[in-house]
Amino acid sequence: MAHISDIKLIRTDTTLDLSQKAEKGMIWTMGGASYLYYNAYDHGSLTCRCGTLLIASSGGKYNPIRTFSSHQILEATNNFDWSYAIGVDRFVWYKGTIENRAVLIKYYKGEPFNFDPDNFYRDIAVSSMMSSHKNVLKLLGCCLEFPRPVLVCEYPEKGALAYIGGAGEVIKPLAWSVRLKIAKEIADAVTYLHTEFPRTIIHRDLKLTNIFLDENWTAKLSSFSLSIPIPEGELGVEDIVCGTQGFGEPHYMENMDSIKNRLMVTVIT
Repeated sequence: MAHISDIKLIRTDTTLDLSQKAEKGMIWTMGGASYLYYNAYDHGSLTCRCGTLLIASSGGKYNPIRTFSSHQILEATNNFDWSYAIGVDRFVWYKGTIENRAVLIKYYKGEPFNFDPDNFYRDIAVSSMMSSHKNVLKLLGCCLEFPRPVLVCEYPEKGALAYIGGAGEVIKPLAWSVRLKIAKEIADAVTYLHTEFPRTIIHRDLKLTNIFLDENWTAKLSSFSLSIPIPEGELGVEDIVCGTQGFGEPHYMENMDSIKNRLMVTVIT
């Protein structure tokens, strides 16, 4: 396996691939671990940012990621028309159509508060390696022609769980059998995130707006921008406190205003 500093990227027709040849404008994941850093101050520049997640133990595996053009994204969202928006967080979810297929488009708009630019690319990397799980919102590709990355995902017909079953202006509360099914499916996805890869990854932002439901009420976990890997041989990692008030562990979340907090995780299998 090549040293991290030797790895460069080369563009193929509609996907991004790994090569020893150097060329700008690419993104890739290696075991879901490597990604490109996009310089928002120089929109034409992409520089390689490697080794931040799982590359040391990836075994040389990588996932090509399809790229979409800015024209496709703007056409699908009618220039990011708010009437196409179906959800807002640190980003905006838009419903659109690309190649006659309904898609969900995620755009990090504006300047998210206290948001590390690396998180944009972590979202792409982890979403890519998690997309094979049936209870994860499938990443179809991305676009790097905007100041911040745009993610293109499968379209979940029922929408976000936050707006279903009484937590918003919609239908009657969900039956307990459906609620238990959703809880089990999300637990399966989180267990996969914790145990499937060489290093445990923690989501850190589990909440109703990050869980979608398809036409069969199958739960789909999304949004891995705040996820963090646990170093090999450790049970925890030190990082800034992040997440959403009301959804995180109370003792952890009460230190939201502190600079750093110790996140301790024990994976139960």
